[in-house]
Formats: sequence, C-alpha cells, structure tokens
Amino acid sequence: MKEPMTDARRKQLYRIKKRKRRKQCIRVALRMAVLCFLVLFAVQKTADLLRVDDSDRMEDAEQSYSGQGGKTRTNTEKTWGVFGKADVLTQEDKLHSIEESDEYPDQLKELAEKNSETIDFVYDYPEMKDKKQTIDLSQEAKTDTVPLLLQWDERWGYMPYSGGLLGYTGCGPTNLAMVVLYLTGDKTVTPASVAEYAESAGYSVPGSGSSWTLISEGCEHYGIHAEEVPMDEDRIKAKLDEGCLIIINVGPGDFTDSGHFITIIGYDRDGFIINDSNSRTNSKKRWSYEQLSRQMRNLWAMYN
Repeated sequence: MKEPMTDARRKQLYRIKKRKRRKQCIRVALRMAVLCFLVLFAVQKTADLLRVDDSDRMEDAEQSYSGQGGKTRTNTEKTWGVFGKADVLTQEDKLHSIEESDEYPDQLKELAEKNSETIDFVYDYPEMKDKKQTIDLSQEAKTDTVPLLLQWDERWGYMPYSGGLLGYTGCGPTNLAMVVLYLTGDKTVTPASVAEYAESAGYSVPGSGSSWTLISEGCEHYGIHAEEVPMDEDRIKAKLDEGCLIIINVGPGDFTDSGHFITIIGYDRDGFIINDSNSRTNSKKRWSYEQLSRQMRNLWAMYN
C-alpha cells in the first residue's frame, strides 16, 4: 500500500519542479538571445553591402556629372544610417553644402547665411532653377486677410530680376503683388508678373532691386493708387482704418542691411501687423511705431 505523501515531501517536490522550470526558462531566454544576435548580425551585414553598392553608384554618377572624375556634392546627396536608410539632412548640413558648393550664386549663399528661413529654398536651387513653375494664387485671392507672399517662394524665387534673382532682390514686386492681390482679387497678379512688368517699365534697378517709383507710380498699372504718408503714428493708423495698406521702404535695421519694402496690413493693441516678404518670423511679430519709425525711409498708402 502506497504511503500518504507528507507535507515535507510535497514541499520538496514543489521546489524541485520550480527549479526545473527556472532552468527551462533560462535555456529558452538564452536561445532567444542567440537568435536575436544572429538576426541583427545578418541585417547589419546586408545593410553594409547595400551601402557599399549605393556608394559605388553615387560615385559613378558624381564622376559622370563632374566630367573629370572629381566628386561634386549634388542636391540629392544624403547621409546614411546604420541600417542603410537615408537620413534627412539638417539645416546645418544644407547650409554647409551651400557654402562649399560652386553651384550657388553668391547672392543666394548670402541669403541663406543671413536668413535661416531661406536655406531650403537656396539648397533646392540647382535642382529647381530650370523647372517651369505653375503659379496659382486662387486661394490667396479669396482670403479675407492680406496674403503673405514670400519673394523666395520656389514658384517664382529663381527667376531673374534686377541683375539677380527674385528671391534675393524681389521685395518690391512681391509687396506690390500682395497689395494688388488683396485689393483687387486679381489672381493673375503674382510676384513673377509684377517683376516682369517692373523690368519692362524701367522700375528695376540692376544690382539693387526696385526703385521707389514701382510703388508710387507702377501701382497705377494695376488700378491701385499710392499716396505718400507722413511718418506719424496717428496718420498711419488713420489710413489703415480707411482700408488702405501701407507699403514702407526701410533702411538698415531689423529687416535689411541696405533697403527693403514691407507692408503694414493692420494694427492692434500690441502693435503694427506687417507682411515681410523676406521673413515669416517677422510677419508673425507685432511691431511698435518706435521700432518701425527708426528704420522708415518712406511710406505709401495703397488703395483702389
């Protein structure tokens, strides 16, 4: 007859089973660790092979591009991660590439160095400069607010203007285009079309940008009138209250090292609201009259 199991024996068997299960778990964990290591090792080797193959193809393409067997960093070059994935270049990488390359005009290099907002625009120049752009400002023409148009928008920023590129010298046409687009709703008026008109009518100044007469006289071509406004805060606000927009020419200061056009589109208790065709950041700020007045050189109230 089988003897009944004592509590001590039962506890002993439980401990034995527990130790066995623990050993089994350890063995399974070790096998999984080895398997994971082998998989990662295989992936790494595959990535290395792909990276070498891609580097060879890039080198062949670069040698073909330069014509002399030398390497030219192209606009599509990327850095490569540990698993062979293309990493997006940082703004610092792009700026360094711009500064080191001969593909960029000096004006664009200067633009990228002075205004970090323009780095992507400048970096894309070799690839985009000869592409025909479709410009459709239908949505901008429908808005209830003055649309912010940027002179370095890729849709028009690479076109020649005033001895340079519109993205660098085109603040005059871009500000006038904003005003005309808002006051008339004419979606065919773009910075590109205004720049073409300015050059044909003699309002561009080679190497400098646009003359003041593009604003004071050239606006009539679009059915817009310009009236000089005294440099007085109350007079400026009064014109804005009448529904006018105010185009300002400013000298060296917060907006430029030389000369620049900006547009005052309104005001509130925090200051004046502007559209700066060279900076989204400046356009989001509020500006006091004191800040603007020390840089103002002339002002025109624009109306139709």
